[in-house]
Amino acid sequence: MLLQIYSPQFAPWLIIEGQPSRAALDRFGTLRLEGSFQIDRLTATEHLIIVREMATLTFALVPESTALRLMARTPVRQIKRRLTRWLRRRYSQLFRA
Repeated sequence: MLLQIYSPQFAPWLIIEGQPSRAALDRFGTLRLEGSFQIDRLTATEHLIIVREMATLTFALVPESTALRLMARTPVRQIKRRLTRWLRRRYSQLFRA
């Protein structure tokens, strides 16, 4: 199962299956998709806690450090990071001229 990680303006980050629910948007406002990961990356304890919380609230709250660890080595995260660096360089080059 693929889970998505969203970040609100302030920690904690959210783990969601699919799109953010109305409850998540009402509670946290605008959410930004940070990346995704396969559910098998969770430890047994994390799996129990996160699945239970998602069943209750439609989302699970995790610290930013946990979210980043779960997304590490996923293609979406790596591409996004490279693209972000590339855009920053291109943007600065365009406005220097």
